[in-house]
Amino acid sequence: NNQFRVAEKRANNETEDFDTFRTVFESRVHSTGHILALLSPWHRPMYTTRIWCVFELWVACQSKDVKLEVILSEQAEAEFHQSLSADGVVSVWKALGRVQIQKAKASVPEDRSNIMRLVEPDVTTDEEYGASEKVN
Repeated sequence: NNQFRVAEKRANNETEDFDTFRTVFESRVHSTGHILALLSPWHRPMYTTRIWCVFELWVACQSKDVKLEVILSEQAEAEFHQSLSADGVVSVWKALGRVQIQKAKASVPEDRSNIMRLVEPDVTTDEEYGASEKVN
């Protein structure tokens, strides 16, 4: 996977440009044909706080050939059912509304900037992303 390849390059004081990284990343998502997104806790999943994970979701959703499967831990599933029983589908929409790519983090700041530019090419600051209709 990309993380290990990048770590190996860093250990050798090498870097990989974003376009190459993106191409390899996207081709691997397409070649697997199946993405498992672990949402835990279900109402504020860690998965959606990492920009590469959000990008992975985006790549999967852009392709009819990639199956996206959302999975929950046993505890998260129990909490999900409890929320549905108490608040109905409103709780799900609230949770989905909290996913904001502009708040997602990356271990490499340049990766975050590059992914954000894919979403909104004309925006360069966090303030502008906050006002962008494409990311809100």
